[in-house]
Formats: sequence, C-alpha cells, structure tokens
Amino acid sequence: MRVVSSAALQPSDLAPGLLLGEDVTIDEGAMIGGNVVIHSSVRIGPGARVGDHAQIRDGAEIGAGATVGSLSSVDPGVRIGERASVQARCYLSAGTVLEEDVFVGPGVTMANDNTMDRHGPEMELQGPLLRRACRVGAGVVICPAIEVGEEAFVAALSSCHMLFFLWLASKQGFVVDSYRDAAVGVMGKDTDGRMAMVTVTLRPEVRFRGEGRPTRAEVDALHHAAHEECYIARSVRTEVRCEPVTG
Repeated sequence: MRVVSSAALQPSDLAPGLLLGEDVTIDEGAMIGGNVVIHSSVRIGPGARVGDHAQIRDGAEIGAGATVGSLSSVDPGVRIGERASVQARCYLSAGTVLEEDVFVGPGVTMANDNTMDRHGPEMELQGPLLRRACRVGAGVVICPAIEVGEEAFVAALSSCHMLFFLWLASKQGFVVDSYRDAAVGVMGKDTDGRMAMVTVTLRPEVRFRGEGRPTRAEVDALHHAAHEECYIARSVRTEVRCEPVTG
C-alpha cells in the first residue's frame, strides 16, 4: 500500500501530469493514467485503473480491480465496488453507489438533484444505487435516488429502446419533453424447461412539446423502429413487447 499525504493538490511522479490531494491511498497494482486529478482522502484499491484526464473527488472509493475510464468525473463520496467498470466520459454525482461487477457504458450521467439546484440547504442529495453486476448502456441518464437491481435486465432493454426512440424522434424534428417507462419482466420456464425471463413488456409514456407534435400513428411507428434498432432486444431470446401508454 502507498499512502500519499500533502497539504493541497501536488504533482506526483506516479503518472505524467498527475495531481494528488492529501491522504490519498493508492493500493498495490493500481494504474493511474496521465493528467488525472485525485483529491483528498480518496482510496483506490489494488489493481484498479483510472484513465487519462479523469477526476476523482474528495473521499471517493474505488474498489479492487475497478476501472474509471478516461475523462470521467467522480464526485465526492462516490463508492465504486470491486471489479466495477465505468467507461469513458461518465459523470457520477455525489451519493452514487456502484456495487461489485457493475458495468457502466460510455457517456453515462448519474444525477442526484432533480430540482436543478432549486432547493434549500436541508435537502439531502441522493445519487443512484446500482446493485451487483447490473449493466447500464451508453449515454444513459440515471435520475436521482434510482435503484437498478442486481443483474438488471429489464432496465437494459428499457434504456436501449428509449435511446433509439429519442434518436429517431430527434431525426424527425420532434422534441421530447419527458419519457417514462414502467417496464415489467415475467419469469417462467423457457422452451428447454428452465427458468428464464420469458417476456419483457415496455410501457413507455412519452410527452412532446413545441409545434409539430407527432400523431399517435407516428409515435407507434417510432416505437416500432426503436424496437427494430435496439441491439439488446435483437440479442436475447426473451420476447420483448412494447405497449405505449397514451395520455
């Protein structure tokens, strides 16, 4: 174990352009990229990796064998479990917890304040909780206090569908104001008689704003196209249904 203590951010010869705060702990075998900033009281476990230009804020913990990708920002107090993998350009807000073996795709944002900073000092910010071995796809925004369950499967299908829907809607000039999905998975026996997730039903409720809002038929067509594009839905044996909710 190596413990680095300094009064403020100071250059270090552990990596090119590295800046370290006081009482930083970097365990044996950890690899730190260039131009990384690690603030005070951070703990980085054995064999962990931190990519170039990442920023790890005060008191954050990165578990053994975990990865924080290049250009990612980890807020104060965030906990990243053993072997968790956070890809490039992610933002993990204060209060976020990732349990062991979690995978977070590139460009994911984890929020902790749904008031856009319009709250009093008594409000406690709550980041997302990602349970063991769940998977989050690229570009996803996870709202405050959301819990993603162990080995999350339904959420992955829902997120994938949503991302393609938003992309296709923007290409047609539609402005999405909100997107909610009360997706449900059903366990049962598959064709081989083994327990499996046999069906997942997506129930997206989408609201638009501005002029030129889509018709019901156009919304249905967007959902159909998003389902066809979703690479996760195409990759699994589970029957994936889409039942849009209309206001």
